[in-house]
Amino acid sequence: MKPAEHLFDHLFELAGLSLGELHETQDPEEFKKWIGQSSASSHALTNSKLSKCMLQGFARPLMRELRQTFEKSTMEEHRLAHWIPMQRHVDFQLLNTTLEAFEIPPTLIASHPHPSDLAWRNFIRSFDHPISQDLDRYFELLDHAPLATFYSGDQVFSLIWPEHVFVNELGFLHHAEHAALRYPDREIFAWNGLSIPARYITERDKITREDILEEGNAERRRALLEILGHRRFAELLDVQVIDQSIDRQGRLQTLYKTHEPDSITKEYIFFAEVVCPSTERHYFLCVPPTMRTAQEAVAWTFGMSEQEYDPNTET
Repeated sequence: MKPAEHLFDHLFELAGLSLGELHETQDPEEFKKWIGQSSASSHALTNSKLSKCMLQGFARPLMRELRQTFEKSTMEEHRLAHWIPMQRHVDFQLLNTTLEAFEIPPTLIASHPHPSDLAWRNFIRSFDHPISQDLDRYFELLDHAPLATFYSGDQVFSLIWPEHVFVNELGFLHHAEHAALRYPDREIFAWNGLSIPARYITERDKITREDILEEGNAERRRALLEILGHRRFAELLDVQVIDQSIDRQGRLQTLYKTHEPDSITKEYIFFAEVVCPSTERHYFLCVPPTMRTAQEAVAWTFGMSEQEYDPNTET
């Protein structure tokens, strides 16, 4: 029996159901095809029975025990430290990114097993509190859970993890040179957890001013700025100098403004050219459109007002 079969066999047994055949694929297109050929109502019925079992048989009673045993403040501390961070784990990103890329409705994905179970497991295990053998067994088997699951009666259709997944140091889907996810017939590019067009990485040298202005998603616009670098981003937007000044260290400070308003915010984009005091490297940083002087803009990048700013204490 495959490791995943042990998981589903245990889950079905807990709900008083018999497990049929387990179908696995690493291809989201095949997984989507399986869903299309199956009955949504049949999935809903099985998913409902499994969810009811987990909620009424384990989640509610256990959470009630924890609330009776631990202070409310302790519960909240554990939630913030052990539950919420897991909801930003790569499992969630990978699932959401894949469903979006292959246009698979999230409503057709099983509630159990699901990445949310991993977050709940992390939370429960953070307490020194006994749990049932059945739940403990389920928690152990979650390590063999697929990325996504669809039920058709007693049949289980699973989308397993892709072989190639790349993340940054914070655990967000990311790669600066190639795809962050690689499936058999599709590559998905991501920048610090955000899905982006492949050409932003593979053809970054061909990005034009029109590409920047026509990008209708503000988050992808931000990613594009980081990919291109602030200086090239500013050059492509054809910025004009608004104000310049010399700081106490003799470094030139410059405030720039685009010639045309941003297509999303309908406001002009302002940039401050900041010189790192330790490396002397120049950086182009976005600043609010309320900035009127270079000194004010540079001060803002350090979280200070123009009056508070002292370049001798920059870090």
